[in-house]
Amino acid sequence: MIEVVHLGLDDVPATPWRNGGGTTRELWLWPEHARFEALDFDLRIARARVERDGPFSDFAGFERHLVVLAGEGLELTHGDPPVRARLRPLEPYRFDGGEPASARLVRGP
Repeated sequence: MIEVVHLGLDDVPATPWRNGGGTTRELWLWPEHARFEALDFDLRIARARVERDGPFSDFAGFERHLVVLAGEGLELTHGDPPVRARLRPLEPYRFDGGEPASARLVRGP
């Protein structure tokens, strides 16, 4: 049997990004004994707060799926040649995590 524990967002610590552009709350990592630092996970669900424009971390070997939950959205540039995409609230967006990527906030965090 799988045990399900309901946690509120405040129950999950916010980890600052190395570039200082925001924070992430890791909600789920699978398989069970995987570690983010080792990049030995198959699936990761996290909630990030983007504080300012800037580059994304390299996640080569992973497919990234982003959904803007609050704010006016992001303008994401990724790939070579560069692809520009406007990420609007509640519209999922998928891209290769190994591509160079950066985002610009549309109207604040």
